[in-house]
Amino acid sequence: MIELLERRRLLAATLVDGVLTVEGTPGIDLIVVFARRSDGLIRVRVDELGGAGLQPDEQFNANEVRQLVVRAGDGNDRVH
Repeated sequence: MIELLERRRLLAATLVDGVLTVEGTPGIDLIVVFARRSDGLIRVRVDELGGAGLQPDEQFNANEVRQLVVRAGDGNDRVH
């Protein structure tokens, strides 16, 4: 019997001690970090262009973020 596994996704962002760290991939990435005052959340998306495609946003409480670090990695990345 073959059992299918659920799809897995590498987490692109972590929040530790107030530092929101965003990690790109070795490929060509589009990294977007944005905040909306209406809901108090910071959203992060890392899409590997030509790879896995669009990924869902990761969300963090803006009140908990003191610093943002973006490590785009290799590739011809775009960061917004």
